[in-house]
Amino acid sequence: MSGRLSGKNVLLTGAAGGQGVAALRLFAHEGARVIATDVHPDGSALLSMLRDEGGDATYIGADLTMPEGRAAVLGKCAELRPLDVLYSNHGIVLGREFLKTTPEDWARVQAVDLESVYFLIQGAVPLMRPGGSIIIVTSAAGLKAQSNMSAYSAMKGALVMLTRALALDLSGLGIRVNAIAPGLIDTPMPRGFAAAFDDPEEVWGRLISTNLLGRAGKPEEVVTLALHLASDESSYTTGAIFSVDGGRTT
Repeated sequence: MSGRLSGKNVLLTGAAGGQGVAALRLFAHEGARVIATDVHPDGSALLSMLRDEGGDATYIGADLTMPEGRAAVLGKCAELRPLDVLYSNHGIVLGREFLKTTPEDWARVQAVDLESVYFLIQGAVPLMRPGGSIIIVTSAAGLKAQSNMSAYSAMKGALVMLTRALALDLSGLGIRVNAIAPGLIDTPMPRGFAAAFDDPEEVWGRLISTNLLGRAGKPEEVVTLALHLASDESSYTTGAIFSVDGGRTT
């Protein structure tokens, strides 16, 4: 253990997903005290896996779109106060033709991908101290348009501007805010998106063809950047949007 996060209290959302599990492993390995949360109520298997690898964390199952879910998570964070890092990693993907996108589709992706992020951060900031770091996971789809993803792209694009606005608003508190915009990362979420089509492999191939490196990224290629942003190594970095997309947005 190199201890790049030794002594830091970290809230990690979306901890049971592909990038979330990779982040939980890495952050715990680097010495962070991690409060991990996801919508899944039972995190025992996740914590058992982590302990087998020599790490540990606290898990809270919570729906962050609900005020009571956010309150439960933030209450646990208050017990470890101060909170040093908020890694907002949760989200859903919605692929839908514009003319077939329903108000229910819009409301769901807005609640998960934007509203819950906004109000979780609002509740977390009073628990943070100068030198704190907020990391928001947006998407390459929030930087470059992609067909049949208008609602999803709208929310992820909003997170880009939210990152910049919060970097400005929280600078007086000494809290840094940065965002990571992943492209196609080989995790269950985009695999599930492709699986919804008649020919998933053809769709997956087309997704890969949109970037310069000709492959999907690995979760670790995203979370190693998050580690840097969570650590004191990035103490002069705020308001930045980092693309990890194999060159897609180029």
